[in-house]
Amino acid sequence: MAIYKLEQNGDAKVVTPLIRRKFADCGVKETKDLQPALASCPSAIEEIAPGTLIISEEYGIGRLKGSNRRIDLLGVDKSANIVIIELKRTEEGGDAELQAIRYAAMMATVTFDDTVEIYGEYLKKQKAEQVIESDFDLMDDAKQRLLAHLDWDESNEEEFGQQMKIVLASADFSPELTTSVIWLNDNGLDIRCVRLHPYRYGASDSLSPENDKVFLDIQTIIPLPETSDYQVARRIKEQGEKRSREQKKTRPKYDLQISGQRFTSLNRRDIIRKLLEFAKKDEAISRAEMKSILGGTHFEGECLVSEDIKDRLRDDTLAHQPYKRFFHEDDEIFHEEEGTYIFSNQWRIEDAVNAANQFKVKFPDLEIEISATSQL
Repeated sequence: MAIYKLEQNGDAKVVTPLIRRKFADCGVKETKDLQPALASCPSAIEEIAPGTLIISEEYGIGRLKGSNRRIDLLGVDKSANIVIIELKRTEEGGDAELQAIRYAAMMATVTFDDTVEIYGEYLKKQKAEQVIESDFDLMDDAKQRLLAHLDWDESNEEEFGQQMKIVLASADFSPELTTSVIWLNDNGLDIRCVRLHPYRYGASDSLSPENDKVFLDIQTIIPLPETSDYQVARRIKEQGEKRSREQKKTRPKYDLQISGQRFTSLNRRDIIRKLLEFAKKDEAISRAEMKSILGGTHFEGECLVSEDIKDRLRDDTLAHQPYKRFFHEDDEIFHEEEGTYIFSNQWRIEDAVNAANQFKVKFPDLEIEISATSQL
């Protein structure tokens, strides 16, 4: 497909064809030029990999798997899938599909926490010339940005990284490559081929701002735009049918006995909620020891109710709806002479169970027993 420039020539409009060129002819290098330029342009990334947040460039897989391989662009889409973008400036795409599949296999066990660390390091590189108070603040910033991108209130390892998506972006693709990609997609993979055509305006062989420009035409060729929705819907249906035939994966639940009362099939958040409920009823419980187990946030010298806390935490610009990340209802808030305490509701199941066992040791009068709920 040709691209033309419509411009004024004297009193008339004229159409001038742009010249299709190779990236090498335009002086555009893959890693030095093309990769960072695309990564820094959200609208271009949206064309290449819709809904994707770039979390790293030239990511060295060796940090996870002992390999010296590097992923050109690494991202996460809105559905919490890992996205691997492999860039090639060649006209045939090389063996990009095999290379990207290797990367996907090596990244398949990456967790949400791993991804936060990867993204935090990427942000650190981007802000290298700025003053950063601490790496912890940067990692927390990365986590909040990632949660906001996913529209999640809290991390969810069971829903994160369920699928690996591959995007091959190249100046063109050989028939062998496109045939392989179509076959792989028909057999459950999710590979997207995006063609990057560079065009030159101007006759000079050297690229310079004064007399030459490069235009980039970005086109998705697999899946074809007109069939994309159908293919996605079909794949979702097939995956749903496959999951229904497999044993359904469930989150572990626990039974908790406390002060003679028994509660069954509790999730991680409900375990902590019950510990707070009974601790609040018993003034004899050491608040300092309780806080040492559960952590929390302290509003010194203030007596705040639920709405006050919501308003206060909404002003925290580093977080996305942060009040949802705490037990913030009035019956979950602790008021003491030195101020108001609230506790996080962001718990992994193993940490919640560990907290219950620590309560059992430190506060024997609560007569706590916790055990996994029977699946029978």
